[in-house]
Order: sequence, then structure tokens, then C-alpha cells
Amino acid sequence: KVSDKSVAWLKDKGWWPIQVAFQAPWSGQNTVNIVMDRMNLMGLRGVEAKWTAFASGPAINEVLISGRYQAGNGGNFPFTTLVDRKIPVRAIAIESPNLLHALVVPLDSPLKSFKDLKGQNPPATIGIVTGSSAEFYFQMAARVNGIEIGKDVILKNMPPGEQMGLPKGISGVVPWDPTPTMMIEERRNGRIIDSIYPYNIYEGQFYLRHELIEHVPDVAQAFALLGVRPK
Repeated sequence: KVSDKSVAWLKDKGWWPIQVAFQAPWSGQNTVNIVMDRMNLMGLRGVEAKWTAFASGPAINEVLISGRYQAGNGGNFPFTTLVDRKIPVRAIAIESPNLLHALVVPLDSPLKSFKDLKGQNPPATIGIVTGSSAEFYFQMAARVNGIEIGKDVILKNMPPGEQMGLPKGISGVVPWDPTPTMMIEERRNGRIIDSIYPYNIYEGQFYLRHELIEHVPDVAQAFALLGVRPK
């Protein structure tokens, strides 16, 4: 268990319980966080923690930047955005490496590949979570395939739940798993014409505010060791 001194520091800081932000629509990471919460693994180490689900990394960035949350889970682009803005966070684990992200189009779409977005008139509207790892993938794919964003395609900010329905007027959506798999295998309302794999190896991070690592390292260690249930 963590020390009484560390508990007192957290309480004095106003970080009791510690607030943890995770994403519900994110394969692997969601399960890890739900198990951590339901099995009260931090409680077994003497730390009161509260888990809250968010729809995407940019939404989590907002609460981390405000200081209301002290631990979070984010994809590559949301996390590097925090680092770029000099928010004092440090990654302590990699989650869901190489997670599927995909460009999904309606079953009756004429699009067969990413290159088919070139020269669309009017521009193809793509539903995507802006500022997310999905946009990071899409921007890379667009550059590789000679697609101009703003000319060939228009990006429309759209949460994963709305993307799953492939609303009318949308040429395609760019979700991350489990959303694309659910669309293809369960809803069967779309098909994948491009994926993240040729462009980058995705990684997600579980991260803490640096103050936890600096002032209460046993608390940071407790988070890092949650895969091992204390006896």
C-alpha cells in the first residue's frame, strides 16, 4: 500500500479521489480501465480513485489541461498535443499498440481506395474526431496519396457514436476500434477502403500528471503495477 504521507499529500492537493479519464470507445484500453475500476485495484493499495469515461482523446485533453483530472488515457496525437502545450504529463504505459483505425464508407459508395478521394466535386465530407489519432492517420494518408484537405475532402468533427451510423451526406468516417469492426461485422453498414497500418504504428498512452511521479512516486508505481493484483 502507498504511504500515509502520500495520501496526505494527495488530500492536501485536493486530488482525493484521484480522477482518471479514459475512453469508452477504445478497444483494449477500455477493458483495462474498467477492470481497474470494478476490482478497486487502486483502493486495495490505499488510494481512492474515480474513473470517468469520455468519447475521445481531445475531450480528455480538456479536463487534463484544466487540472481537474490527474490521470488519463490518450492516443498518439492527443498525447503529443499535451506535450507540445507543455502540460506536465508523463506516460507510464503503452496501451493498444497498432490499434486499427480505418476509413469506412457506405456499402453503396463508389469509393474503392483512398486515392479515389482525389478531385471530388463537391469535396467528400469525412466524419472524424478532430485532434485525435484518427486525424493523425488521415492527415498522413492524405499526404501520401496526394489528397488535399480542404479541396478534395472536408473534415467534419463527429464523435464515434455518430460515425457508427454513417449519417447521410457523409462520404466516409474514420473511427478507431472497436467502432470500425462493429460497423463491418455487426452493423454491416459500411466497408473499409483504407487503414492506418501503411502509415504509422499507433500507440496509446496511460499517463499521469508529473507532480504525482515527483511527489508521490509510490502512487505512480501503484498505477503502473495495476496488472498485478495485491494479495
